[in-house]
Amino acid sequence: MKMNYALLLALAVTTSCAVHNKHDLHDQSRVPSAEVTTAMFSPWQGKEAFAKMYQAIINAKHDVKVSVYSWSDSEFDKAIEAAVNNGVNVRIVLHPSLAKKAGLAEKMTKMETMKAKGKVAFKVAPRNMHEKFAIIDGEYLVNSSANMSNGAKNSYSENFVFLNGPAYIIENFENEFAVIWNSGKDVKHGPTDGIEDRLPYVAAKHQTTGKEVTLYSSSMNYDYPENATSSAAYNEGKYIKLQAKGGGVGPYTVRDAIISAIRNAKTNVYCSFNHFNIKEISDALLDAVKRGVDVKVEVDNQEFRQSWNPEAIEMTPHFYENWKKIPGNANKTAPVRVKWYSHAPNPTRWLLNHHKFLLVDYNAQGGSDKSVLVTGSYNMSETAEHNQFDNQVTFRGTKYAALQKSFLDEFNKLWNLERSGDKPNAEIVKYYSTVVNGNLPIHHNRAVSLSWEEIFALRDSVKAVAPEFLRQINRRAGSCMGYNVAKKALVGCTE
Repeated sequence: MKMNYALLLALAVTTSCAVHNKHDLHDQSRVPSAEVTTAMFSPWQGKEAFAKMYQAIINAKHDVKVSVYSWSDSEFDKAIEAAVNNGVNVRIVLHPSLAKKAGLAEKMTKMETMKAKGKVAFKVAPRNMHEKFAIIDGEYLVNSSANMSNGAKNSYSENFVFLNGPAYIIENFENEFAVIWNSGKDVKHGPTDGIEDRLPYVAAKHQTTGKEVTLYSSSMNYDYPENATSSAAYNEGKYIKLQAKGGGVGPYTVRDAIISAIRNAKTNVYCSFNHFNIKEISDALLDAVKRGVDVKVEVDNQEFRQSWNPEAIEMTPHFYENWKKIPGNANKTAPVRVKWYSHAPNPTRWLLNHHKFLLVDYNAQGGSDKSVLVTGSYNMSETAEHNQFDNQVTFRGTKYAALQKSFLDEFNKLWNLERSGDKPNAEIVKYYSTVVNGNLPIHHNRAVSLSWEEIFALRDSVKAVAPEFLRQINRRAGSCMGYNVAKKALVGCTE
């Protein structure tokens, strides 16, 4: 299918990496004449969002830098190859386990040995590479929740923020990439392949606070001491190492920024999370409820638990149960909804809510000086803070009212997914307790937004048909299609 490239070029950004030449961190000529910041959302706009990203790579003039956690979309390959053939230098930092895949190793070899005007270079991050951003020509940025996958394009709830300024936020991300690149292991292909050059890093330009847009990243929890030039690490391209500030696990740069936004909320906090595993954030949301703030939380199917276990990491049940304990709330429906598509979510059938955003104090009149959007790659987890590279960016004030409004629209779309008159789609709900050819289904190909109480009711209806069924829901069940009521056994399993 032919894309309208003239239209897609309008904004920019997406995936890849490249060398600094005249567009380096110190080049002040990068200030855009007109700042534009917009968002797109999967799955409703997934194909268009990815097309925009890929076309931005193809149309790059000098360099592209990208961080990659997951890579299964072949259109990404084509965009990289087209850019390199146009003379662009592309740098890509990979998630460690991704880099070990045989198919990707073959792909990297092919790309790095291309006979083209430009070049491709790869590095493997020293820890989980969970950020999903791209910088193009030092002028355009996309920061996203989405991986380079068909699921992110066609099935999951994802967001993409495209921007060409302010110039300082591009510089912040340039420095973020430099930290990841300079600490990563070079991917060599053959004995004559030398290690890639380090990228310039300007500490004072890694984060710019006190402005309308601020980058918070897990890499900011560390100092970056140099590796000795004679060390094995240095000869692998690891010019620096990450050393936790304070000598312990390090601070909580991203978590604390999120908590600060919640604590300063006056009217509302709307959260859309893939994973919600930080108790301090749950406590901050509960405190906001007690102050009279309108708090709503929507999460992925994987976050549902029948009850809260203090030893478990999932915090949505913690928020739900403690919200119910607030005086006057016991008989009310908790402001928690789940993007529900399975009794046992499995990667092969995921319809994820993959968002990681909060919208604070936005109002229907067009935002306010105090309204804040927080969005990026950071799941609400200890892992995101201290075991991988992740980020969140805050967009504050009326300048970003249109961007904030687009995220409010996305929140409401998921909050009301397959619902009418504030009731869930009865056909989808009934599907889970309907026996067909002796079997109850485990998965559905359409998601519906359910409250915690509605999930309890759904499960009660399933128990009435097959009392033993839910007790067999475990990790293996996710690979199965259903449960045979007469045999009391999982069926259609692939594992």
